[in-house]
Amino acid sequence: MAIDETFASVTTVGKENDLRIPLIYRLEFPPRTIDYVLRPFRPRRAIDLVIFDAAGEDMRDPNPDTLNVFYRYIAAASGIAFLIDPVQCDGIRDQLDPELLKRFPRAPIDQAEIVARVINLFERRRGLRPGQSLPVPIAFTFAKSDLFRGFVDPSSRILRQSRHEGGFDESDCMRLSGEMASYLKQWGSTRLLHLAQEKVRTSAFFALSALGQTPEDRTLRLHRAVEPRRVADPLLWLLRQRGYIPALR
Repeated sequence: MAIDETFASVTTVGKENDLRIPLIYRLEFPPRTIDYVLRPFRPRRAIDLVIFDAAGEDMRDPNPDTLNVFYRYIAAASGIAFLIDPVQCDGIRDQLDPELLKRFPRAPIDQAEIVARVINLFERRRGLRPGQSLPVPIAFTFAKSDLFRGFVDPSSRILRQSRHEGGFDESDCMRLSGEMASYLKQWGSTRLLHLAQEKVRTSAFFALSALGQTPEDRTLRLHRAVEPRRVADPLLWLLRQRGYIPALR
């Protein structure tokens, strides 16, 4: 069965069961050829991966104390992945089965507005000039991509698994990004496209499914084995943008 949703920090901050602790990992990579010249005594390259799970409710909470818990991590980031719920995006909701939408009531604020707020804060904290693009790569990632089955082309990369054997498949990544951008424009969900084009220097669109299916309502039981799809793509793309992994030749 699936685990429950991430709850807002306003219900847990200051309590013993508060889970607002980042997951910190140390990733190590083999040195590149140039590293043997520039860093001959450093056997491996390393990066700190910090994952801070924030509920969407926290991103739209006007209380500055709540926002500061998350924004201090965002302002220090060298890459950001926005995990976007498609059932809360105008335009995409119109494509979904009305019976399914009963399980997902419309949130009081659109996902694009939350993204815009985070980007605006990043601009202020980094002291960016008006019109200056965000210098860090941003992955706009749509979750629950299994819901797209039925109203995207059956051969679409959105519904296919990715393969990164021998390096990051950059060509597949950019084609998927183009498909997502095209569908967003077709569905009328254009605000995220405008944010990516006008505010961000380097960005890409992704679609992933953690389970490959929609759990039952209330029980969260799954009908078949878990079949994750493209879940690593946003992270691999960010690592590629930072020069830590090679592209597939």
